[in-house]
Amino acid sequence: MIGKDSKHVKEAIKLKQKKYRELQNRYIIEGIRFIEEGIKSSKVHYILYSSKLFKTSGYERILNTSCPAFEVSDDIISILADTENPQGAVAVAQKNSYTLKDIKNKFIVVLDEIQDPGNIGTIIRTADAGGAGGIIVIKGSVDVYSSKVLRATMGSIFHIPIVFYDNFKEASFELKNNDYRLYSTS
Repeated sequence: MIGKDSKHVKEAIKLKQKKYRELQNRYIIEGIRFIEEGIKSSKVHYILYSSKLFKTSGYERILNTSCPAFEVSDDIISILADTENPQGAVAVAQKNSYTLKDIKNKFIVVLDEIQDPGNIGTIIRTADAGGAGGIIVIKGSVDVYSSKVLRATMGSIFHIPIVFYDNFKEASFELKNNDYRLYSTS
């Protein structure tokens, strides 16, 4: 069992802050199904779990992998998890780094100044299910790697490329120069 002083726990605690997520290009995911999706996508660096995990169905799907896993106390899981009744596992995952050229499908959803975490997560999930090639997020929108957004994506964060732009003008210029048609709504 590792404690609060371990480098893995210290990093995970820091990743609750947006500035640290941006600096490290990593973020925290929570729950068996979400961690399993992250492992399938080769995005999980390591898992932190407590004895509480063994009371949850399906725990072996995340522990019986080649992904490093470290046991911690229930108290540490409570600090790291954002849900009221955590399943007993969190993981540190790697952010993707995409550009517009990485997106092959011309159907792209642009998110400009979306502030509600649940809405942005649902849009990402819907775009993934609807066959969108990618998502463009304009600066000023809520952090797509915040826990509430991630939960709302239900794992779609691992399936669809996300590209970030500082402003809509820059994004629309690049889209038009790459033969994308723009349709918008508000």
